[in-house]
This record gives sequence, structure tokens and C-alpha cells, in this order.
Amino acid sequence: MVISRWQLKLNLRKKLTDLHVDNEEVPYDNTGFTMVGAKVIEAMEEAVANGIILSEGGKGAYVVKIPKRSDATRDQAARHIVPDISWEATIRGSSHGVTVRGKLTVSLVSSEE
Repeated sequence: MVISRWQLKLNLRKKLTDLHVDNEEVPYDNTGFTMVGAKVIEAMEEAVANGIILSEGGKGAYVVKIPKRSDATRDQAARHIVPDISWEATIRGSSHGVTVRGKLTVSLVSSEE
């Protein structure tokens, strides 16, 4: 299970890095938040396909909660920090499942800081 967790973490990190490298801009609005959230969902779907996250009835046993721009605090907005994207997934086990929870915190630091 530890290796599965590392694989998911590595995949999330790569997807988020690629998102910001491949796009000239990830806007600080609902569209940008959805772009970031979509990468979390992609990672979850790959974890389902790789047998890390349980599949029930053809769907992955996970939930991802993507915040809206209006959920950002004044400080987060001023610093362009996306509010936490939370997720919960049931890890596939040989005889049982384990529910894990995570929180994705995204913060980009400009080259001026």
C-alpha cells in the first residue's frame, strides 16, 4: 500500500507540473481551478486503471472536491493560491479496502519572490 501511495503522489505531482509547463497560463478563476482539479481526477482514474483504487460498478471509488474561486480567502486570492482540493479514495485490497483522504495544496511562487 505504501508504494501505491507513492505512485499516486508522484503521478499527481507530475500532472500538476505538466499542467503549468504545458499551458501559458492557468487562470486564477473557476476555469483554472477546474483545470487543476481535472488533473487530480486524471490521477485518480489512472490509479483505478492500475488497480490502486477500488473500482465499484465500473466507477472508481473516489470523490474529488474542487473549490470555486469564491471559496478562496482574501489572502489566498492576493497570493494566487488555489484553495485545497480534497479527495477521498478506497484503496483496493486483497481482502478488504482502506479509505484514504488527501488534500492537494497548490501554491506557485513567482520568480520575483
